[in-house]
Amino acid sequence: MNYQGFHGNYQGGDGGFMSPGVGSPAIDSSQKKKNRSQTLLPITAAIFHKAEYNSTEDVFRHDDIDIHQVTIVGVIREVQEAATNISYKIDDMTGDLVSVRKWIDAEDPSDNLKRSECREDTYVRVVGNMKSFNDGQMRSVMAFSLVPVKDFDEISFHFLDVIYANLSLKKAPNLSIANNNTDAPLNRFGNDPLGGGFNDAGLTGHNKVVFNYISACTAEQGISIMELKQKTKNIGEVQLRNSLEWLSNEGHIYSTIDDDHFRSTSN
Repeated sequence: MNYQGFHGNYQGGDGGFMSPGVGSPAIDSSQKKKNRSQTLLPITAAIFHKAEYNSTEDVFRHDDIDIHQVTIVGVIREVQEAATNISYKIDDMTGDLVSVRKWIDAEDPSDNLKRSECREDTYVRVVGNMKSFNDGQMRSVMAFSLVPVKDFDEISFHFLDVIYANLSLKKAPNLSIANNNTDAPLNRFGNDPLGGGFNDAGLTGHNKVVFNYISACTAEQGISIMELKQKTKNIGEVQLRNSLEWLSNEGHIYSTIDDDHFRSTSN
């Protein structure tokens, strides 16, 4: 499959994407930094490698957008296993390979199965934090979710999602000021974690309800499944656990202090 056409559309002639919206009201730089640090961004390999590293702030930046938590979809070209972690090389056909590292969870009985599914020539979705080593000379994604792509439409969806992120980020400053709610936790591309539109990650039904409650929680340990049961009394426990499993596998949430506490990858 060749996705250079997508790459050409949203990268533009200068290789940029996610440029500031023209005519957007000025907002405090510290507030912009706070907002951006909480945003999960869909990116490509091209963006991963072109992002500039600011060693003073310890942050990657591309087109004036801070890049922290990212998601990328590509095919595994190389796997190297160590005692405590696994290193992957991911190719999405837009640039050089992306280095990804995933720590081995010895306490998770399903971790062996997940690792066995993520082998060479397998398409995967990665969600993690972009990290720098040797003062920006080396970079990688420290993954907390790496799952196989079951539906190949997800590959096309991801490239469209990159374009969608660009448009949404241009609108986000206007919405933040209009809502006067800059302290609310961001849900992917804007405020209002319990609202609709581009704040619900495109989810529907029970998955959307559960995800929104998790996204609204700002506690470091996340929200417990007991709290979720109280907030979602109209959702049965089996359906709740199914939603949690699906959201985790899709990279929308992750467990924190134990298997019963969850946080959104957008927070």
